[in-house]
Amino acid sequence: MWCYLLFISLFITTCCGLEAEKGVDIYPVNNTNIVTVPDNFEFICNTTIDFKLALVIDDMFNTTNATKFDRIHTMNKTTAKETVYQYTFMNTISTDNGTTFSCIAINNTNGTPFQSDNLTLQVYYPPVFFHNNGTVLRELRQGEDHSLYCNISSANPTPHLKLIIDAKHKTNVDFMVEGEQNETGIIHFNKAHVNNSGGYTCDATNVAGSDTLSYYIYIGDEPKGLIVNCSSAFDNSTILVECGLDDTSSAPALSISISMTGIIENKMINFEHYNIPIPVHNRSLPRLIDEPLTSIIPDQYTLMINATNQIGTATVYNNTFYVPGLNVTVTMDTGNTTIDTRDNFTFTCMATGNVNFTILIDNSTSTDKHDRLIMGEMKSGSQMFIFTNASYLDDRTTFQCIVNIQQKKFMSNVTTISVLYRPVIGIPVVSGGYPNTSHTISLSIYANPNNYTVTWLRNNTEIKPDERVMTSNSSFNITSLQRDDNGTYTVVVTNTKGSSNETFLIMVYEGPEFLEGGNATSIWTEMEEGKDGVLNCTVTKSYPKVIQLAVLVNPRKNVIITTDNDTSITVKITKANRNNSDNYTCFASTGKTQAYLTYQNFVGGAPDKTKVKINDDITSDRAKLSMVVSDKSAAPVQQILVYLEGILNKTYNISRPLLNGAKESLGTVVDVTARELGAGQHFVLVYAKNILGSSLVTNYTVEFSSSHNTKKKSSNASKIAAGVLVPLAIIIIAIIAGAAIFYFWKKKKHTRGFAKLRTDGDFDDASKGYGTST
Repeated sequence: MWCYLLFISLFITTCCGLEAEKGVDIYPVNNTNIVTVPDNFEFICNTTIDFKLALVIDDMFNTTNATKFDRIHTMNKTTAKETVYQYTFMNTISTDNGTTFSCIAINNTNGTPFQSDNLTLQVYYPPVFFHNNGTVLRELRQGEDHSLYCNISSANPTPHLKLIIDAKHKTNVDFMVEGEQNETGIIHFNKAHVNNSGGYTCDATNVAGSDTLSYYIYIGDEPKGLIVNCSSAFDNSTILVECGLDDTSSAPALSISISMTGIIENKMINFEHYNIPIPVHNRSLPRLIDEPLTSIIPDQYTLMINATNQIGTATVYNNTFYVPGLNVTVTMDTGNTTIDTRDNFTFTCMATGNVNFTILIDNSTSTDKHDRLIMGEMKSGSQMFIFTNASYLDDRTTFQCIVNIQQKKFMSNVTTISVLYRPVIGIPVVSGGYPNTSHTISLSIYANPNNYTVTWLRNNTEIKPDERVMTSNSSFNITSLQRDDNGTYTVVVTNTKGSSNETFLIMVYEGPEFLEGGNATSIWTEMEEGKDGVLNCTVTKSYPKVIQLAVLVNPRKNVIITTDNDTSITVKITKANRNNSDNYTCFASTGKTQAYLTYQNFVGGAPDKTKVKINDDITSDRAKLSMVVSDKSAAPVQQILVYLEGILNKTYNISRPLLNGAKESLGTVVDVTARELGAGQHFVLVYAKNILGSSLVTNYTVEFSSSHNTKKKSSNASKIAAGVLVPLAIIIIAIIAGAAIFYFWKKKKHTRGFAKLRTDGDFDDASKGYGTST
């Protein structure tokens, strides 16, 4: 009775368009009618307690739509006031999209039916491309327009479609999306180019997932670039052809067909095109043809191979082979195989049948030795050959007669000749070594016979081995190389065919040496402030030749480095200033040895901040003065001049620039007796001098009494005398100083070894090297 009422109610509802009543309701559990495959969809139907509920799917009852009802799970949540059912639609699939659900409520008293609104299910599922079984290979002709399609079979919601390109050239490739649901992607090539070859992937994505369709595309023409090399071999019963393939085509071959008329017809070989990219490289095809000779008539046969791709077919190999029906016997007849230099070697090749011979010399058909091979006339399968003018290089040369019948070779025995010659010597013409090191000259000797003797000579005198010099048949060794070992040597090697000698030179590495430094590694130089100055570094001696010459210096705008050649470099300082007071280090390298010369350069003027501390020891009859010098002048003091009224005029050289508070003791500079000096006041004048000038440092007074036993102050008369003598002395000293300056300037008498401003390792990151490197 209940089923009958339900059926009548549904019939009335569907046929008569029964309006939904508020007393019957349907709604999703999660407030959304959207699910993603394979999620479940949950919804609720409820009505008052006086009604019974029934579920309708796609306007049908369970009896007529059993497939979807089979996936409905029902949970009764009826209360005292209302009837409630929670439904779960299990494991949604893409075809469930658009499914409608509604509820029918039937009055328990009078059987009146009421229907809820329809609840329409939206199922989201990822896009799927047609024919997506892996990467699709496509070969397209270059220079033409082409289109490839990416078609989506299903997707909800509408997917986003994009193209991913992995190719060198992309600018002529367009990607278009068509269809209301973006179901078609079009890859279009405008005048396709070889560099368009590569991977192209269509990517479709929506909220439910994504799918890709990949093309691997080759742009080119027919596979004319398939390189084929074939070889054939024969025995008494079989012809065997093997080929090697190397595909250089822009659009590679996918298959080849082989034909050899009369032997094999249209044999097909397909390459495995599932491995992308496809080109075959260095691929061997063994036994491409393997046929018995018994069924083949001796003749010329043409092997043709055609290669095919998606664009077309090209002939890639066409060669003719002679297939013999008979074997050929080849022999060699020789006379004496031991000959002297400049002699000839004669041999004869013989074979069955009228054939042509090829001569292998040292297992090759084309050598310089073939130019000395004279061929005689062929007579009844026999031909004479003469190998002329043998030299020591021909010793152990091999000869063999070959008959080539296309790809088959018939070979004779191998003959080796022995050429007798006097020794040939191999030795370095020039060799060099460092002083006090072991030095070995290796000797290579070629001789036949090889029982030889070796003699070492210097200045035509045989060298006798000792503790320092050792000789053998293969080397000459000096255990501790000395400068005296420089010179020319000779080695003489003798066997029964004669003697040979070679001369060689041993040089001990020297230098580099700088002209300006002599034996010194540093030079103290001074430049006048505001004037131009020049520093030169000239290499005068080196072995081997200097390959790098440079100056290491902190960069300054007014410093210019120039080089004339690999042995001379110049530093020019324009309008020198105090910042140019620096180390200028010349560096020369031969690759074997190296040398440094440092200019310790100071910019300033005459030494105006030199100080002298005088310690006196004056008794009644003797005066001794000792001095300690310090200096803060921009251009440091180089000399101290001490003058004492015609009795003493002495110059003291300062050994180093007195920098950073350094001092130098001159010891006793004045040591005179009262008798030598006489009574009265005497003036000791001390001058500081450098190459730029001099200045008075101090005027020290020594006084003796007339009785030579006391010190006393100067009298008026002596003061007057001093007033005359002192200026006169100053004038004399100035003249002497001027002469000295001129002398030092011309002769550069400042090239002594001095302490550096900074050590060689003190150059900071601002230091730069300027010069040449070869």
